[in-house]
Amino acid sequence: MGFHIPPFNSVDHLHLHVQGLPYTSYRKAAKYPIAKPVLPLFNKGFSWFVDIEQTIRILEKGGQVEVFPC
Repeated sequence: MGFHIPPFNSVDHLHLHVQGLPYTSYRKAAKYPIAKPVLPLFNKGFSWFVDIEQTIRILEKGGQVEVFPC
């Protein structure tokens, strides 16, 4: 479960994506990449999709969810 990060969202309201895994196509897997943090300092890596746990950690620390590592 997760969210697209603007400007890579297809609609202009917040909505949750619920995925049925594993993906059966590379196209769908590329559309919803969940990037794990590359350094302990960050909560996520470079990605236009963020899962719920990453979002909660970023917001609890007072951060803003962005495409770049945050």
